[in-house]
Amino acid sequence: MNPEINKRNKVMRLFFKHKELEFKINDNLIPVKFKTSDNITISALKYITDHNSKKWIIVSHWFSGDKYWSLYWSKEFIELGYNVLVYDFRNHGDSEETQFVTMGLLESKDLVAAINFLNKTENIQIIGLVGLSMGAFVINYLTLTKQKFLEESKVKFIISDSSYATISSLISKLQKLTIKRFFLKKYDIYLIKRILKKQKDLTLSDWNEMNLFNKFEKQNISPAKIPILFIHSIEDKITSHNDSIRMFINRKKFNLNDEILIYETSKHCLSLKEHYYQTIYRILQFENKIIKDNNKTNRALEKMGITDKIILNNFNEKKEISTFFYKY
Repeated sequence: MNPEINKRNKVMRLFFKHKELEFKINDNLIPVKFKTSDNITISALKYITDHNSKKWIIVSHWFSGDKYWSLYWSKEFIELGYNVLVYDFRNHGDSEETQFVTMGLLESKDLVAAINFLNKTENIQIIGLVGLSMGAFVINYLTLTKQKFLEESKVKFIISDSSYATISSLISKLQKLTIKRFFLKKYDIYLIKRILKKQKDLTLSDWNEMNLFNKFEKQNISPAKIPILFIHSIEDKITSHNDSIRMFINRKKFNLNDEILIYETSKHCLSLKEHYYQTIYRILQFENKIIKDNNKTNRALEKMGITDKIILNNFNEKKEISTFFYKY
């Protein structure tokens, strides 16, 4: 077995404590590479669940993550019969290094290339996108900048886990971890503006272009007509749950069949660990709302260890009495 999978299986067994998330891989993991529009080489893996399947999931990892970790956020879709494409963003894993990480702006080209690669090499009927933190931002960014491309590429649904919506909100959240909060709010704003200007001068990439709230609220841009399940936690110390809530509200007027799941307790991108049963259940039910295959959903729930008893017992939650969940 692949040594990277062996290492992560151990983490799933000892830290996540759910054997359902482990992989037993023989010859169905295929390494691939493809080029982006700016000629960056991206390293990826195809996980083949069923050679006849025309359904695919693409998972985009968090900053400092990699394609192997992404694979573990696709397990419930594998039980639904999806094949999976996971990839390393530029400057991550085995993908080509460039001079700068742009926290989603240039990395969005990597996801576009992944979608193009799949559509050129496979017979596709359905693509689902899953994103974690920076990966989630990249997806949300593309829904407001590449609407026609996503729709014509057969993207049918999106899972956005722990996304930020602006670099300013991300920096502000991170400052609270690293700087004692004796400063005035006006000084915080001044500091963020200086950081953004310095970044633009160095990289020639304007992070202000990545403000998704401005695209909704000032530019009145309509997003791609693709439903999103937003997942976040109030306890998240890296990205703000308010970003997910505000994006959800901004999208409400477009009647896109979105859902939102906000936990009180969960570390950044770890709802899969800390709220395993409810997170998997909500994702599977969301996919079924779009794709409409009750039999496959019920089988996947069973394979992932989610029973009626667990559902009725508030998903065996130990920390939360109730969780905020809303759908249109």
